Amino acid sequence: MTRRSALLGLVVLGLVLSLPALGPAQVSVKVLAPRVTIALVKVARGGVWIQRAGTLYPARIGLPVWESDVLMTGTDGALGVTFVDESLISLAPNSAFGILAYVYDPVTHVGRFEAAFYRGTMTATTGRMVRRKADTMLITTPQAVIHPRGTEFALRVGED
Repeated sequence: MTRRSALLGLVVLGLVLSLPALGPAQVSVKVLAPRVTIALVKVARGGVWIQRAGTLYPARIGLPVWESDVLMTGTDGALGVTFVDESLISLAPNSAFGILAYVYDPVTHVGRFEAAFYRGTMTATTGRMVRRKADTMLITTPQAVIHPRGTEFALRVGED
């Protein structure tokens, strides 16, 4: 061991010993689950955002979409998202779509897609998951619960 590394070791030891002792009540460890990209933004025009953990982020082409995100459009917004199972969701102006759960196995095409459509107009094309098993997608609206079984559909939730 060189004199320099011995001196460095003593300095580090001194710093550690000078720190106040932390009891269990003073230590907080936050473990974050890794985020899995379940979709990508493919179209982003006008006022478009992703609400993630309570924070609004401007949506831009290529932005990853995660489970629990809420996709939102403003009065001039249009947002298009492609999921890993090739499902497509397109939102017209003044829309909000929340991804409640999304699990997909790209090998077996088995999974589950649960979402809430809060307001606005949307179109969708179901992907491999629904083609494999029809009841794997569930969308709730303020008025109904929908299990899309076809390949394309449109929804409108608003003040009509």
